[in-house]
Amino acid sequence: MKRQIVIRRTITGWYNLYDKDVLVANVPLQVIKELVPGFNVHSMLACYELDMNLIKYKSS
Repeated sequence: MKRQIVIRRTITGWYNLYDKDVLVANVPLQVIKELVPGFNVHSMLACYELDMNLIKYKSS
């Protein structure tokens, strides 16, 4: 199921993924690049429509 998620970069350089203000995952840049092709590594905040099953698979 695709959902609109918010991606926020943390002070440590990892990324928090939120679904409706609920933290879903905390992942490194490598995982973000796999989930979001063409992701701008300088972004502090992004919004993206993503399959939630991919988040569970990639973050485990």
